[in-house]
Amino acid sequence: MNKILITRPKKEAKILAKKLENIGYETVIESLFSIKKESPKKFYKNPQAIIITSSNACSFLKKLNLAKNTLILTVGENTRNASMKLGFNNIISANNSATSLYNLALKTLSSKKGLIIYLSGEIITIDIAKKLEKKGFKAIRLIAYKTVRKIKLSNSLIDQIKNNQINLAVIYSKETATTFYKLLLKHNLLEYFIKIKLLCLSKNIALYCKKLGFKKTELIFQIIKDND
Repeated sequence: MNKILITRPKKEAKILAKKLENIGYETVIESLFSIKKESPKKFYKNPQAIIITSSNACSFLKKLNLAKNTLILTVGENTRNASMKLGFNNIISANNSATSLYNLALKTLSSKKGLIIYLSGEIITIDIAKKLEKKGFKAIRLIAYKTVRKIKLSNSLIDQIKNNQINLAVIYSKETATTFYKLLLKHNLLEYFIKIKLLCLSKNIALYCKKLGFKKTELIFQIIKDND
């Protein structure tokens, strides 16, 4: 049986893990980051929309004291579900990439007068707020959380890699790829990943992984789609 490493905290990885297990994979979950959540320094009345690129930002969303019918644009289903649990009921999700979320915002937002709040982590691929501002929208970016890289892999994961028990690994961002590469290098494990395929969230992430030296990449959602 193929065993897939999911590089996210257990709470966030559960949905993907279940999908993969339902199509015959075994999963191992180990986050490469810890999350430091931030709090708002200011409150904003009646924004036109909130754009969210990660479910980690939802705790920040909760603290903004917004009306539950505020338009929320999320990067994907996980973030959509996290927003729904907070009671928000006007949510549209994109196709699991910052680019698709930006395109969704352009398609969905008609008024250039109301404020758009972009909630993100400290490290981002695309600054959606700046891109919207260039299109004439009034948008601001608020950092909802910061990520702290882990300095080592668990002994359990190291043993599984050395025993060739990991066949695939899910990579969620360029930052994840960089951290993963550095941790493998630190533990002298890069040689074990010559034959291991990385399942990436987008084509841009896959290309970045290849630049780091990972030879095999595929889109994670293609794996799931092909097995539906």
